[in-house]
Amino acid sequence: MQARRFFNNSGPVNEMDHFCVSPIKRLDTAKVWQLILQKKYFLICGPKQCGKTSYLLALASLVNRNGQAKCLYFNVESLRGVQENLEESMRSILFEISSRARDTFGDDFLEDMVPHILEKRGPYQALNELLTQWSKRSDKPIVLLVDEIDTLQGPILTSVLSQIRAGYDKRPAHFPQSIIFCATHDVIDKQFNIKDASIRINFLRREDLDAMFLAYTAKHGIVVAKEAVDMIWRFSSGQPWIISTIAGEIVHEIVPAKLIARVSPEQVDEAISNVIAKRGNHIEYLVSQIRDERVKKCLIPILASGAIPDDLGEEDLSFAQEIGIIKVDRKIEISNGLYREIIPRALFAPIEHIIGFAQDDFLDDDGSLDTLRLMRSFQSFFRNHIDRLVRLVDYGSAGYSLVFQALLQKLADSGGLIDRDFGLGLGRVVLRYKRSYPLRQEALFVIKQVAVWSIERYRQMIPQLEEEASSCGDPEFGRKVETHVVVINVNPDFAWEGKPQYAQKGTAEKPIHVWGF
Repeated sequence: MQARRFFNNSGPVNEMDHFCVSPIKRLDTAKVWQLILQKKYFLICGPKQCGKTSYLLALASLVNRNGQAKCLYFNVESLRGVQENLEESMRSILFEISSRARDTFGDDFLEDMVPHILEKRGPYQALNELLTQWSKRSDKPIVLLVDEIDTLQGPILTSVLSQIRAGYDKRPAHFPQSIIFCATHDVIDKQFNIKDASIRINFLRREDLDAMFLAYTAKHGIVVAKEAVDMIWRFSSGQPWIISTIAGEIVHEIVPAKLIARVSPEQVDEAISNVIAKRGNHIEYLVSQIRDERVKKCLIPILASGAIPDDLGEEDLSFAQEIGIIKVDRKIEISNGLYREIIPRALFAPIEHIIGFAQDDFLDDDGSLDTLRLMRSFQSFFRNHIDRLVRLVDYGSAGYSLVFQALLQKLADSGGLIDRDFGLGLGRVVLRYKRSYPLRQEALFVIKQVAVWSIERYRQMIPQLEEEASSCGDPEFGRKVETHVVVINVNPDFAWEGKPQYAQKGTAEKPIHVWGF
C-alpha cells in the first residue's frame, strides 16, 4: 500500500514518499566514498533536523547496493538521559548493533554473541570485541554509521570512543574499515585522536526549494506563487524542517480546507502563524537552548542591536552555530526568519500574563487603533514595571526592547502582525505593526536604548532620532505610516518625572512621535 507523496517534517525523508531533495545529494558522496575507501573514521555534523539521518540511511543503502562493503546504520539516541549505569548502557548499544545487523543482513551472529561477550569481556572491552569478531567473520569490509553520537556523555561516551580507538589499527580485516559518526556537536575532537575529517551538512539552496514546489505542482496542479516561495525562503533560509513544516501546513491543511488553487503569501502568513502556535518538537528544542549561557552571549547583542561584546568567545559562537541558532557569514545573525520570530516571543513569554492590555482598549469608533493613546498607556506601564519585567525576562540588555515587544505582541495577538528588524551594530530595534481588519493600518516603532544624562542632552538627540526613524521606513507602508521613536533610558540616575516625555517631529503629513520611556 502506497500513500501519496507529502511534505514530511518528522523523521527521515526519502524521494519515494516525500517531496524533498534526494538525501544522497545533500553531501558530496564521491568525497564520502573516497574517505571510506581510504579507511577513514570521520564525522558528519549539522543542526537538528537538517537531513543528517536521511543522508546516513541513503548512504547505507547505496553502499550495500554497491556490494563492496557491508554498511550498517545504528542510532544511540535511546540512551539519551539514561546513561548512569555503564554496563546497561553498553548492553543497549551492543543489542542495537546486533538487531540492526539481523534486520539489515539477516545475520543472527552478533545477537547470539552479545551475552557471551558482555559476560566474558565486560563493558570496557565488549564493543571492541564484538566489532572484531564480526569483521573477522564477514566476507566484506564493515562500514559503520553511528548516529546521534553526541547523545552519549561521560563514561559511556569515553568507553565507546576508547574501544573504537583501541581497534583502529586492526582495520579492515579485524575491525570496521570505516566508521562515520553523526552529531549536532563535535564531541569527538577532545577524546578521539584518529578522526580524519568533519563534514558539515548544509541547508537547502533556493533552487532546491523551487524544485520541490515544481514537483508538488506537477503532481497536484496547484500553483505556488513565486511571491509565496520567496516568503518561505525568507523565513527558512533553507532549513529543511522549516521548509517542510510550512509547506506541509499550506498544502495538507490550508489548501484542502479552503479549496485553494493557487498558493499566495497570504497562505504562507497563515501557515507560519499556525506553525508558531503549534510549537513542534523542533521549536521546543530551539526554545530549550536559548537560555544556555553560550547562546545568551551570542543572542543578547543581536536582540538588542548592540555591539559585539568583548567576552564573546569563539567557543560561544561555534556552539550557537552548531545547533543552528545563528549563522556566521558576512555578519553574525539569527539563522532564519522563523527563529527571529520565535526567539523574542519565547523570551518575553514569562511576562505576558502580567500585561493586561488588549487591542479593544485603544480602538476609536471607526475601528482604527489610536496609537497615541496606546503609547501613553505603554509609557506609564513601562515606567512603573520595567525593572521587574526586565528581571523576569532575564536576558541582559535585550530585556528592555523585549518588554516593549511583549506589549506590542499583546495587541498583535488580538489581530495584527509584527515584523521585527534587529541585528548586531544596528543601534536600534525596528518593529513594523500591521492591521488589515476592520481598517488597514500600519505603524513603525523604532526602539533606541540610550543612557540619558540630562534633558538637554536628550533634546540634542531628537533630530538624530528623527533622521534615523525616517530612514527606517518601508515603501510597503506607504505615506500613511505612523512612526514612533521609543527612547528607552538605561541610566538609573536619570528620571523622567517632571521632564518632557513626548515630542512630535517630522511634518504634518508624516509626523514622527518621539517618546521617552
